[in-house]
Amino acid sequence: MKAIKLYTLLLTLILFTTLTACTKGPTTENTASSEPSQQSVGGSTHETTDNTSSSTPSDTDEGTETKTTEPPTSSPLIPPVDTDEGTESETTENLPPENPKPAPLIPPSDLIVENRESTSFLLSWEQVSEDFGYNLYLDGKKVNSEPITETSYLLTGLSPSTIYELTISSVNSAGEESAQGEAHSFRTTK
Repeated sequence: MKAIKLYTLLLTLILFTTLTACTKGPTTENTASSEPSQQSVGGSTHETTDNTSSSTPSDTDEGTETKTTEPPTSSPLIPPVDTDEGTESETTENLPPENPKPAPLIPPSDLIVENRESTSFLLSWEQVSEDFGYNLYLDGKKVNSEPITETSYLLTGLSPSTIYELTISSVNSAGEESAQGEAHSFRTTK
C-alpha cells in the first residue's frame, strides 16, 4: 500500500513539474546567446529561449534584467494525495450534529393536597426527571399561563365544599408538553 502511495506521489510530482514548466513560457536569462536550448522534465522536452535583447525600461535595472516567477502553490489538474495510511476518506467534521431526541415526557403521578381550605388547595408533587416545568389543570382547564417551575402550587379562588378534578403535565424547555397525568379528585372544606 505504501508503494502505491509513493508511486502516486512521484507521478503527481512529475506531472506538477511538467505543468509548471509548460505554463511558465519562455524563460529569460542573462546570457549573450539567443539560441534555443532544450530542457528535459519528467521525460518530455521543452524549449526555452535565452533572450537579453528584448527588455523594456520597466524590466531593467541599470542594464541588468531581473525577472522572478513564483511557482504555483497548487494545480487544479492535480488531485491531492492522501499520504496517511488507514484513514477513511470521508470526514465527519462538516456534518451537522445529530439532534438527540429528548426523553419522552411523563407527568408526575403523585399529586398531593397538603393544605385543604374552603377556597384553596396547596398542591405538591415530585419532580419528574429533567422537566422544565408543569401545567396544572382544574376540571380540564389549564390554570397557569406559564409553566410552573416549582413542585408546588397554591390553587385559590375555589368554592367551599366542592369536588374538583386536578391533572398535571410536564413541560420541557422547548415548550413540548406531556399528556396529562391521572386525574385526582379533591374536595374543598366547608
